Amino acid sequence: MLYCINQSQKSGFELVNDTEQTRGAAAGDHRFQCRFCGTVGAFETLQVPEMYFGTGESFSYRQCQACASLVIAQFPDNLASYYPSGYGGHVGLVAAPAPTTRWRRHLLQARSQWLLGHRTLTGWVAAHLKPDHAPYPWVWLRAAGAQVSSRLLDVGCGSGGLLRELQAAGFDHLSGIDAFAPVLIDEPNLKISRGDAMDARGAHDIIMMHHSLEHMEDASAVLLHLASLLRKDGALLIRIPVAAGMAQQMYGAHWYQIDAPRHLAIPSLAGMRAFISRLGLHLDGVLFDSTASQFYVSEGYSLGLSMKAQQAQHFDHVGDEQMKSFERLAEDANRLQTGDQATFIIRRPRAG
Repeated sequence: MLYCINQSQKSGFELVNDTEQTRGAAAGDHRFQCRFCGTVGAFETLQVPEMYFGTGESFSYRQCQACASLVIAQFPDNLASYYPSGYGGHVGLVAAPAPTTRWRRHLLQARSQWLLGHRTLTGWVAAHLKPDHAPYPWVWLRAAGAQVSSRLLDVGCGSGGLLRELQAAGFDHLSGIDAFAPVLIDEPNLKISRGDAMDARGAHDIIMMHHSLEHMEDASAVLLHLASLLRKDGALLIRIPVAAGMAQQMYGAHWYQIDAPRHLAIPSLAGMRAFISRLGLHLDGVLFDSTASQFYVSEGYSLGLSMKAQQAQHFDHVGDEQMKSFERLAEDANRLQTGDQATFIIRRPRAG
């Protein structure tokens, strides 16, 4: 279940260069400025093992004592080597086939508009004739104000599975970009190119990043660049892990969404609010969408089981009753705004 809150804050912090600060930080350097809230000095150090593949290599993270955001102490020089084949970030969805006839496409678009909150009689009929089975929550796109005619860009789109699902739902103007896109696509209503976030071009109504921002060395430059590509009333839809929630409090350095060393910086809710304000952007809303995995995967890490080992064992280190307990706990965490991941809807401030 997802829980939503509306947020808007202002702050007067001065921006720092994320890349220069973290690349230049030595292990014993105490001149720390939080890249999210801007606080200088006070932080705690966590030693976090690499647990996705279970190499056991340890990495230092700094947790800001002011906002509780997490930042890796030093970027690894060989960061690309931590993304071998088999890392989970580029597994695509199995998309439904795109509509092949004009009337079918019209009905699918009407249903999608209904699910996006744009109510029409045709949409109501279409939604009741054929229930929706899309493997993602429509609430993300509703919160961003999407329509099937929206120009939508997915940054870090992987193989394009989500874009294919949206294409099948009748969306007209879809594009994606990913530095490691396995295939390039150039179709009338779907294009996928290879490149990083700073290579993105064009004008878009919705720009999505699904668990990509935490992997980027200079998040402030990325968000500012993407915000500059928004059309009037457009929105950034940023899904990202959130530090200092219930799962991190329970499991500490074994909280699985630290994902050392691939996740370079993870904001807390307070840190993300301050960060967006410091960039001169507007936080339109927050949707908590964490799942039971924040508990059962972290539980496995605390037992010394890597992600790969847990997957191979079908997560059988957790019994049925404990899994149900974790599912209830995840729902509570979202309701209390202490879940370990959230969607942030960000817009450029309106003139005047």
